[in-house]
Amino acid sequence: TNTSAVFVTDLPKNFIGGDEALHFALGELFGQFGKIKKIELYMEEGIFETQDFKGEALVVYHKTKKTGCRDKGDPVWEACSDLDGKWRLLGKRGWRIRCESAAWQKEGFDVKTKLKTFPCVEITNLWDYDPSLPLSWFAGMQDGIRQFASEHVAAPFVKVEPSAGSATIWTKGAQDAMKLGNIMHKSFFMGRKVVASLCRKEKPVTEDMPRVPKGDLTMKLPEQVWDGSGPLPG
Repeated sequence: TNTSAVFVTDLPKNFIGGDEALHFALGELFGQFGKIKKIELYMEEGIFETQDFKGEALVVYHKTKKTGCRDKGDPVWEACSDLDGKWRLLGKRGWRIRCESAAWQKEGFDVKTKLKTFPCVEITNLWDYDPSLPLSWFAGMQDGIRQFASEHVAAPFVKVEPSAGSATIWTKGAQDAMKLGNIMHKSFFMGRKVVASLCRKEKPVTEDMPRVPKGDLTMKLPEQVWDGSGPLPG
């Protein structure tokens, strides 16, 4: 069939780093055969209304002139020929890959209705929020994180969340995100141990600082309380 997608089965359900790390690992493995448009991990209903990974994924490539030719230059053909039934490095562990060309239907996967997300690293435990600090202080932290990340990956995009004491660093690709995540996890920022995790998020248009709460939040009880009869007081 003239397909641009690969259906992958028998994937590890307890991948080290979770589903996001597996997403990155699949991108790294299958990305060598062509430009990937989307990777979808299939889930099923678990206990307590959770979603559990089924061990199956769909890797969708951007279509090219060679798509469907079943020869060199066709990403799906090359990926299946090189990977199916073979032991390959998936993340940091060896795994026997099972994959085949997918009979993919557009109505079953509409990328236009889904937000476009990009690989990134989320770092937390950076500071305890202090409302007395000026916004310029957090802007300085954002610049400092960007400068540090720039020493290890190209053109990082950084956004801090002042009230959460966290920051998100978008990278150009999954490999850069994995590299930066490994460097930053359990490193120290202003004497605090950083917690880093891989994720995919929608990328903001600019690195403008978010608005933070100002002043003190207070709640004043009314002097008169309505007992349910007669007109409302005040």
